[in-house]
Amino acid sequence: MCWDRPLCGCNESVYSAWFPLAGRWLGFADAAVTIDAIERPFSVQLLVPGPVVATHPLQGFCGRWTVSGPILLAAITLRSDD
Repeated sequence: MCWDRPLCGCNESVYSAWFPLAGRWLGFADAAVTIDAIERPFSVQLLVPGPVVATHPLQGFCGRWTVSGPILLAAITLRSDD
């Protein structure tokens, strides 16, 4: 597998989670992505100050990714403190 594809998928899921919370751009140099090729989780450490979510500053994201044929899926979930 070309590792640019999981990295791109994870980056897209990060931005999709980030923008509605922060309302501002997150560049490639603003986060560090770590991908586990075996278990398929990924983690993201924000290198810029994150927005406050549920009274805590957001410092990063955790997600999972998988491949099925030609399709790569990557997703992040955030816990709701309702």
